[in-house]
Amino acid sequence: MNAEPSRSFYTRGSMIHRGLERIARCPMTEQEWRTQTENISIQRYFQYVIDPLKKDGFVQNRDGFWFITKAGEDRLSELGA
Repeated sequence: MNAEPSRSFYTRGSMIHRGLERIARCPMTEQEWRTQTENISIQRYFQYVIDPLKKDGFVQNRDGFWFITKAGEDRLSELGA
């Protein structure tokens, strides 16, 4: 089965890579996730980190907490910690 290519651009050490790395450690709310990753507004954090990761299927929200998906774990493995 061929996975659909990512729609967002991921580079090692980028804000989106750091966000993916943080959420892989443990599930958290978007406020916790944002403060552990980047000091920007929650709206910008959604725009630059959460929305792209969600659209690419790398994270999902359950009961107010964000989790990394298997696809997200695989992508993080490719990028490295």
